[in-house]
Amino acid sequence: IPLIPTEKSVNFRNWDCTFSGNNGLERLCIEIVKKANRNIIDLNPDLFWDIYKKFMGRGYTLFNEIILDGFIYLPKKYSDQIIESLLTNINGSIFVSNVSRGNKLTLIKQVLSKHTKYCNQQNFDNLQDKIYKYLPENAINTYRDRINFNKRNSKKVYWAFSGELQKEILEVLPQERISEKCGDMIKVLERKFPEGTRYNQRERD
Repeated sequence: IPLIPTEKSVNFRNWDCTFSGNNGLERLCIEIVKKANRNIIDLNPDLFWDIYKKFMGRGYTLFNEIILDGFIYLPKKYSDQIIESLLTNINGSIFVSNVSRGNKLTLIKQVLSKHTKYCNQQNFDNLQDKIYKYLPENAINTYRDRINFNKRNSKKVYWAFSGELQKEILEVLPQERISEKCGDMIKVLERKFPEGTRYNQRERD
C-alpha cells in the first residue's frame, strides 16, 4: 500500500488498466491489494476501514478504485458509514478513471446500488440531495467554451455541462426511496440523453 502513488502529478500510466495491454507489476499490485481486501473484509471489516480511512475522499483515483471495490463487499451494517464517508467529498470519492471494464462511475454505481437499500433515510436524503445539486468542477468552463465556439462557428454545438452524473447515479438508487423531484429529474435526463452520457463511452467502445 505505501508504494501506491497518491499525488495527482504522478504518471499513472503503469498503474492504469485503461491503457491497452497494461499487465505490468503496478497493475498486478492493485489487483492483489483488492483481492487481499476482500479476504480482510471477510475476516475483519473494521480493519479494512482502519487501513483506508485516511485515503477516503482525497481524490486519489487509484485508492478510489481500491476503496470502492472494498465497499462493494462490506456488509450492509456498514451502509450508513459508507454513505456518510462519500458525502464528505463527492468529487474526491466517486470517480475512478482506471477500470478495466465499464466507465469511471461503474464502481460507485455498484456501491450505491447495494448500500442505498440499507442506509437510513436521513443519509439517503442527504445523498440524493447532493447528487441532485451536483455541478461538475469544469461546468463553468464547458459552458463558456460552448458559447465561444458557437459565436465563432455557423454549425452550433451543444456540450452538456450538467446532468450526466445525475442520470447515471439517480437511476441506480432504489426508486421507491427517491424524492419526487429526483424522480422528475430522471425523466427529464432520459429525454436529454437518449443515447446515454459520456460516462458510457467506454462501455459502448
